[in-house]
Amino acid sequence: MAQLEGILMVARIKECWRTKGTRIIAVAAGIVAAVASVPDVIPPTHLKYALAFTAAVTYLRGQSNANAEKRGEVR
Repeated sequence: MAQLEGILMVARIKECWRTKGTRIIAVAAGIVAAVASVPDVIPPTHLKYALAFTAAVTYLRGQSNANAEKRGEVR
């Protein structure tokens, strides 16, 4: 029974990611950008990593949107 519940949970997570994945990515990028903009939260030597993360997730979001458009799932 526990195995079936685990399978159903994975299916729900996959469906959530498929339908709301780009929103999740956007929230992650927004949080990192907001934290990076606050002085002295991230050391200046590490800001390049925060900017790289933001750029990477922005690219990932664009790819996810393009893939959804190809599948005809754009809302």
